[in-house]
Amino acid sequence: MTKKDIIKSFFSQHKILVISNFILGFFEGILTIFIPIVLTHFFSFLFDINSYRVQYLLPIPEMIKNNFWNYVIFFFSIIFIRFLLGFSFRYYTGKIGELFAMQIKNKLFKHQIDTDISLYDKRGTGRFLLRYSGDLGSVQNYITKGIIRFFKDILVVGVAFIFLMQIHIYFGVLFLIIFLISFFILSFPAKKLYHISEKRRNIKSRVLSFVSERFISIKSIRSFNKEYTEVKKFNRQTEDIYEEGKKYFFWQSLIFSSVPFILYSTILGIIILIYFQNHNNELLKNGPVLFVAILIFISIIPVCRRLLNIHPTWKKGDISFKKLIRIFELPLQKSGRKKIKNIAHHLEIKNINLIHQKNISFSISEKGIYQIKIKNTEDGHQLLQFILGLQFPKQGNIFLDNISCNTIDGKSWRRQISIISNHWNLLGKTVFEAISYSRKKEKRIIAQKIVEQLQQNIAEEHQLNLNQRIGEFGNNISLEQQKTLQYARAFLTEKPFIFIESPFEYLSHNIKKNILDFLNEKQNEYSIILLDTDDFSELKIKKIFDFT
Repeated sequence: MTKKDIIKSFFSQHKILVISNFILGFFEGILTIFIPIVLTHFFSFLFDINSYRVQYLLPIPEMIKNNFWNYVIFFFSIIFIRFLLGFSFRYYTGKIGELFAMQIKNKLFKHQIDTDISLYDKRGTGRFLLRYSGDLGSVQNYITKGIIRFFKDILVVGVAFIFLMQIHIYFGVLFLIIFLISFFILSFPAKKLYHISEKRRNIKSRVLSFVSERFISIKSIRSFNKEYTEVKKFNRQTEDIYEEGKKYFFWQSLIFSSVPFILYSTILGIIILIYFQNHNNELLKNGPVLFVAILIFISIIPVCRRLLNIHPTWKKGDISFKKLIRIFELPLQKSGRKKIKNIAHHLEIKNINLIHQKNISFSISEKGIYQIKIKNTEDGHQLLQFILGLQFPKQGNIFLDNISCNTIDGKSWRRQISIISNHWNLLGKTVFEAISYSRKKEKRIIAQKIVEQLQQNIAEEHQLNLNQRIGEFGNNISLEQQKTLQYARAFLTEKPFIFIESPFEYLSHNIKKNILDFLNEKQNEYSIILLDTDDFSELKIKKIFDFT
């Protein structure tokens, strides 16, 4: 994937919108150049000066030239139409930019959701955070200012050049030479700005990752009195941003200050040209023509300023596109393989190696309660990742109904397996959002029954209700309540295999009793697999796989 591919794909999806917007911008630019010529006709009307060349540039009917109020209506019509065209062009340009940013955000989020889970384990989530207000803002500007408005401005300058050439060839040639030389010269400080900007934004990304990791670990920082150390580390990084920022604004200021200097120098050049041509060229003694030339140039000064300032927009956009493309090129979880269409009945783990434990093998082919005893918690956590298809074992294999996990689509695989573990956070604002995939009314009724059943014999003031807000990852509720909701979430999925890591950790006596009764009740409906080294005599365990 390249920057060109992304832009081309977007424009091809929205051809009519983009082409219509170009047409609106082009005609707005044409009227911008016509306005000085129409203004010059006022001289003809007021002083009875009839300039053939002005008439040639924009013929106006006699009824308008010879009647002041007709002229006023005509002039007002032009500026009003220009207003409508300008408003429409800017509105639709903004709309295109927002549409592009929205589609990029949606693609980014989906791609990052589907990114291979091992990358998150290796690099941490902070590495994948994108500064939407910065990077996507630059990409949006690249589309709106760097492409759409740039090509519209090029067309307007081209029309202005044609008119200046018709007034006098010297005007057109002088304007073209100065503009092209200036555009070329300004590309050099723009390259310098590009390298500084890239370094500056990399530092900002590093700081963003740093801040994300520290705030996620705020309890550890407070508990070990590390505030001073972390603030000091942060200050060192912001000093790096400050140093690069000084360099950045030096070159940016040079570019932006050079543009008006170049434009006003061009006006000075035209004045000098008129002065030396004034005595030997009758054309330049024609006041209305000179007035038209000066007004046309003044009217396109903002356009020229935008064109000469376009380099930073392109360079910033290039940097952001690079960052986006690097994310889009990250490997995704494996997909496009076989899908399990029916409910699976048989699970087999065959000769897989864990971090500390080797040659793990067991199979489950009947509904009931099973227990796997693995001494090391890291091994238990890795086993769950293998079983969920988040990672794949380097040795051995896992089978569902005698079909290898390597040949089954990951999402289809996970539709057969649910999990209860403190390593898998609750996600949602309320209890119902955290435990239910669906927001349908009938699902809410089922969720309510399960939550009530799991909270029997608990004081009403300590019971959770479906509308209760749980905070970020459940930090507004107790560990016991989080565990209870993990049970509700797993059984609401109605998947045939349910793995439970440390099933009774953090649970009080009453909740534990409720869970025990609940599991015994559900043993004929699901294959329930406990990962724990303790003995559970209260449960009707069908088989224990002991790897301790």
